[in-house]
Amino acid sequence: MRSYGPRMSIGLGGINFSGPGLSFGGSSRRSGPNPIGQAIIGLLVLAWKFFVWYMLLTLLLSVWVVQYLGYVPVVAGIRRYQGQQPLLLPHHTRPWFVRRHGAR
Repeated sequence: MRSYGPRMSIGLGGINFSGPGLSFGGSSRRSGPNPIGQAIIGLLVLAWKFFVWYMLLTLLLSVWVVQYLGYVPVVAGIRRYQGQQPLLLPHHTRPWFVRRHGAR
C-alpha cells in the first residue's frame, strides 16, 4: 500500500490529516462522540441542576422562616438597630401549628 502524503490523526475531534485533500480538520464521521466535551456538558448540566435546587430550597426555607417567626429577621434586626419597632406581619400569615401552639 502506497502512502500519499501525511497521515496524522490526533483524536477528540482535533487534528486529522488523512491523505492529500481527503479530510482536513477534525470531527469527521469517523471520529466518534467527543468524551471530553460530553463530560464538560454533563458537569455543566449537573451544576445547573444543583444550583436550581439550591435556589428553590433556599427560597422555600426563607419563606417558611418568615412565616414561622412572623417577621423578616434581617429587616427586624435593621429596624431594631435603628431604634424602631420591628415590622411584624399579620398574625394570620403564620402557619397553623404556630397559631395553635404559639411561637417558642
